[in-house]
Amino acid sequence: MKSKRKQEGGYAAIMTTIIISLVLLTMIAQSGFAGWHARFFALNREKKHQAHALANGCINLAMASMIKNPDAASFTVALASGACDIRVVDMSDFRTAEFHVQSRVGGSESGGVAHANMKVVVHLASGEIISWQEIPTKE
Repeated sequence: MKSKRKQEGGYAAIMTTIIISLVLLTMIAQSGFAGWHARFFALNREKKHQAHALANGCINLAMASMIKNPDAASFTVALASGACDIRVVDMSDFRTAEFHVQSRVGGSESGGVAHANMKVVVHLASGEIISWQEIPTKE
């Protein structure tokens, strides 16, 4: 009877060791993935800030071109860091102009694309911004 009991004691120790090892391995893998996701979250947040800065610059460019030439059409600005699409939406009133700006920063090789979409209404005579709002991304 004693010899049978000694053989069963080893089985319980092995199973306990395996379970503890699996729990520790899961905890280590989870902490590694948390760091991985935090890096990409920070990168995406930085790209979103860059997209907003690019959109602001394109809005200033669009305002200047519309004040200089009120008959300006839609155009695209391409830079090394990204691109802006500027669409003239409404120029029915000769004093104001409404346009949409969509900026894109990044690409598939750099981990994704960030967009910023702005809708701006400008008073052409004074250059004053009447309305400036971010609109949802249309893909």
